[in-house]
Amino acid sequence: ALFWPAGLTIFHLQEMPLVLSHPDLWVPPLIVLALIIIALFAYRIYRSVFFGIAFYLILLLPSFITFWKNGFVYFASERYAYVPMVGILFALGTVVIPPLRTIVQTRRIPSLAAGMVLVMILSALTMRQSLTWHDPVALNERALLVNLRSAHALNNLGSANFAAGKYREALSFFDRALAINPALPAAHANRAQTLVKFGDTDGALKAYAQGIESIPKNRPPLPQDLTPFLGLAELLDTLGRSQEAAQVLRVAIQRLPEAPLPHYYLGVKEQQFGHLPEALTQFQLATELDPRLTDAFYRLAAVSAELGELPEAERALKAVIRLDPSYEKATEHLKKIQDILGR
Repeated sequence: ALFWPAGLTIFHLQEMPLVLSHPDLWVPPLIVLALIIIALFAYRIYRSVFFGIAFYLILLLPSFITFWKNGFVYFASERYAYVPMVGILFALGTVVIPPLRTIVQTRRIPSLAAGMVLVMILSALTMRQSLTWHDPVALNERALLVNLRSAHALNNLGSANFAAGKYREALSFFDRALAINPALPAAHANRAQTLVKFGDTDGALKAYAQGIESIPKNRPPLPQDLTPFLGLAELLDTLGRSQEAAQVLRVAIQRLPEAPLPHYYLGVKEQQFGHLPEALTQFQLATELDPRLTDAFYRLAAVSAELGELPEAERALKAVIRLDPSYEKATEHLKKIQDILGR
């Protein structure tokens, strides 16, 4: 990206096999090792070179542990190298600028002309590259141009088209993404949501189920794994199949025990079923997992009050007001409970 900034994109998936014989695995460590050796040799003679390389390596070091994102291995994330590159440029500048200064002084006009042409070319390329970040569509279209098999870019383009109401185009992108990588739960859920727009309820139910089945068993659970569970539960509930929706949420809790939303929505269902102790438990778990979940605290207060546990209801309502001081109903209910408790 520094010496030949081509193929720039937000997605650099590790698609080749991770074997020691592959250059992508052993060349980067060798380059880092070579830089360390150069810096050590330059420490006594060229302190500026040592400083530049040390600056580069120290700022790049935290990015060495960011190879795992959303369940996929990334061999590079170019944005992490932008600031560290300043160190390499500084080191190169201290070595290259002195002889260049001599050339410029002896051949002033040709050197200035060449410099101006280079600056104009680089400025034009920079302006063109900046358009990549104009909006999510442009960003993902660029990623797709660099890598036609980027399932992430296809899924994101599908989401952008869905948001724009272009459901047929969105469905095409989701289908292409899943053809490349079927283990994308969010893409299955997005496809199901699109099928609902076409009135294909059976297809949507199947797509949500496929999304749940596509979650890899050999990796830790990820936030996006929750999407097909919640989507399926919502669709089942819309179809009047509330008991099935609740069961889907229970499975979600088993698969993603640290996620607060399945507990919250299961609590809502239990409250609707009239199972107040079970609802209370789910709301308590939801608020423990996410202390910022205002609606869970409000429902916890309501269920606690129905069960006669007014101190618990008071604590929950205070949490609601702390999170959202403009929540008028919570303020009204808190006043009533405090009047009853004589506070």
